[in-house]
Amino acid sequence: MKKMRFTDELRKAVKDSGLSQAEIRKGIEVDRGLLSRFLSGKGGVGFETLDRLAEFLDLHVSVGPKGQKRRS
Repeated sequence: MKKMRFTDELRKAVKDSGLSQAEIRKGIEVDRGLLSRFLSGKGGVGFETLDRLAEFLDLHVSVGPKGQKRRS
């Protein structure tokens, strides 16, 4: 089974949150076009924006070497 990329996980979390793009855009202070392109998979965003998005959605993000199991 292929692992989901971090950006894909964030897109899924946005969808699952039930929040509108407008609510998210205001919460993380980004341009409408930037968020729209990111959520549609047609564009990327910087690390700071990804960090603000994860924080806004109250997500825990951890980083570690590839191939290691994540601890809960």
